[in-house]
Amino acid sequence: MKGGKILAGVLAAAVALAGLAGGVRAADGKGDEPKQETKKEARKGVLTNESLKEMLENLGYAPEPLTSTTGTPMYMVRFERDGWNFVLFVSLSTNGSVVWISAPLKDVPEDLAGPEPLRKLLAESDGIGPSHFTLKGKRICLNTPLENREMTPARLRAALDETTGNIKATQNLWNTDTWARTDAARATEKPDVKKPDVKKVEDRK
Repeated sequence: MKGGKILAGVLAAAVALAGLAGGVRAADGKGDEPKQETKKEARKGVLTNESLKEMLENLGYAPEPLTSTTGTPMYMVRFERDGWNFVLFVSLSTNGSVVWISAPLKDVPEDLAGPEPLRKLLAESDGIGPSHFTLKGKRICLNTPLENREMTPARLRAALDETTGNIKATQNLWNTDTWARTDAARATEKPDVKKPDVKKVEDRK
């Protein structure tokens, strides 16, 4: 009888030790390895700030690292295509879920005669979505959002091409040199002999 009690005690101790060993393995992180692999697998195709820069470089651009007004990293890319000089800013949203491509265009003149040009830009945004026009201060910008998942060089290249294509196609809308201005401003405007050259260069941006 005593032998049976001793054997039961030994078995109980063995079970306790086995549970303790399992707890130690879980505490040192070895038991979490399958979960880590699953998490890593889910992050494939999602760009980080570092991999975004690398992808831009692999596409042949020379991204210049900058910091946005919110403190997040962004990259400026300059290139010439079809006689146009483009300047684009590429960045991730604060939570990393969206890749943003932004193209600064022209400043809205203070002596704008009426809101009609801005109304036309707003209407055009509905036609070229998800790309859309915004105002950052006085500057007109064209923005293109791209969901940050299953990202490939081909997807990023297509979004950049879409942005530059929309810039060229909508030039007649965002080129503020053609916008109506108040008569008082025109009467006081000083002639500038270099203005045609400046206008030509600005129109190509």
